[in-house]
Amino acid sequence: MAVVSINGTDYTVIRTLSDLREMALDTGNYILANNLDLEGRTWRLSVGLNVGTVLEGNGYAIYNYIPKASLFDFPDGTGDETGEIVIRNLQIGSPLTPLVYHAERTEAAADSLTNSIGILDGYVGSPCRLEHVSVYAELSGVNCNVGGIIGTLDAPAVLTDCSFSGTASVAYTAGEGSTALGGLIAYVAKSATLTAARCANYGNLHSNANICGGLFGQVASQYLYLTDCVNYGDVECLAASAVGGIYGDLYYPAGLEPMDYRFAGCDNYGKIMGDSQVGGLFGNNNSKTNGRGGVFLLERCRNFGSVISMGSDSGGMVGSIAMKDSFTVRDCANFGSLGGEGKNKAGVCGAVNMQAGSGTYPFVVDGFLNAGHITSGSRAAGVTGWISGTFFVIRNAVNLGTLNGGSSIGGICAEALEPVFDEESGEQTVGVTVENCMNAAVLYGSGTLGNLIGGRAAQAKIGNNWFYQPRNASINTEGAPR
Repeated sequence: MAVVSINGTDYTVIRTLSDLREMALDTGNYILANNLDLEGRTWRLSVGLNVGTVLEGNGYAIYNYIPKASLFDFPDGTGDETGEIVIRNLQIGSPLTPLVYHAERTEAAADSLTNSIGILDGYVGSPCRLEHVSVYAELSGVNCNVGGIIGTLDAPAVLTDCSFSGTASVAYTAGEGSTALGGLIAYVAKSATLTAARCANYGNLHSNANICGGLFGQVASQYLYLTDCVNYGDVECLAASAVGGIYGDLYYPAGLEPMDYRFAGCDNYGKIMGDSQVGGLFGNNNSKTNGRGGVFLLERCRNFGSVISMGSDSGGMVGSIAMKDSFTVRDCANFGSLGGEGKNKAGVCGAVNMQAGSGTYPFVVDGFLNAGHITSGSRAAGVTGWISGTFFVIRNAVNLGTLNGGSSIGGICAEALEPVFDEESGEQTVGVTVENCMNAAVLYGSGTLGNLIGGRAAQAKIGNNWFYQPRNASINTEGAPR
């Protein structure tokens, strides 16, 4: 095999399938010199990779094959790796002839880590870096995790400018183990740390099982940093809970240090449909058992897609939150409508349960616009629906979306909490503060309505809020109208 030098680095040249398989023999730098058309052959043996290997795709594609296995086989991690596997500037599949990959799990497996399929690899257990990797495929799995690029990620990874296009689906049989569905990665495991920038899902996802996300199915890692990542595909999982445009479910396991999840400039444009815990960006955030006072931060994130839930708890940002960590939203917006059936629907989050642990962890919104129309059986609001737990601070929020439902309809909050103060310090530990907010939309309902807060409005701390003076005298007007 020929060797070329690029900017002082030697690369072994890959021109044929035989050359590609030579990568398994030794760690090194490799570069594609042309497209690899595999001429419709059935792909049964993945190409093994070694830690430290670099594959420079050089803008070329590997395509026209029938996957019965993943393209590559990443080594299982030992925890002692000092290097990483790098794949960049590579296209897998083709827009005109996407790869068609179907897999079935015939026996129940307790280990969800290895019960996964993905075009690049079903299980990645070694540190990796993917840059400008695009996949065109149609994946379907029975009783297994399905990810457009990776099935399960179980090691530190950095993804930059990666994308999936096509379709992905899961068919689930009750009692046959757990499943997750994601456009990029199905399951981000406890041992993984994930940083992603400018990644996108263009594929449409379908499942009859819980846990479906446009980019990621379920995340269970300590660190997750996403910047400018976007979902364009529809995520339709009508029988499922935990469905979202970015990820479906956050489950924080025991034994980790405090979580650090940060999202900046991430958007959803796809239609998101599920049974319950359905969100434009995230379906369900669950760290109530094992959370340790970590950070969850959204900045400049937006939802443009409609969010439809047939059960309870849906939101423009998040469907449901049950956390023992702080949750902060800054300068975000929801433009998508929220509808379907059930209750607890709001621009930020339909149902929020902020639990105290070693400290008191707040739910903070500072800068939010809801322009989506919301229809709910009960509890509809521009920012929060059902709430429980510690304290909520909402500032600089605007609601322009029509709110329609039964009882507890509020322009900003569906309801407030009775305030509680610490006996020693005098600091507030439970309650709702609404400041510098505005509701400029019409509210419809058969029960308690409030331009700012629906139920228990008098219990909230409010100041300098704006709203249209209502014509309906039954709407409470806590705060000074402008």
